[in-house]
Amino acid sequence: MTTLLDSAQNSLVFVLGPTGVGKTTLRAKIEKDLALGLAEQLRNDYERLPVVSVEAVAPESGNFSWREHFKRLLEAMR
Repeated sequence: MTTLLDSAQNSLVFVLGPTGVGKTTLRAKIEKDLALGLAEQLRNDYERLPVVSVEAVAPESGNFSWREHFKRLLEAMR
């Protein structure tokens, strides 16, 4: 969590690793901690999103589709 707290505003933090090492568990924990830390602000600002999380889908064709990725991101943010 220190990496997130000490990072510059509007930073991106990537978590990479092989299957089964706990990336999804870590993501869920961080999302929960961020939401709890922003609980007071979220009560007053219903449009604020404490976190938006979208997994990158591996391409079947060998070319990553940024278009599809951003569509999933916008859908996640509603």
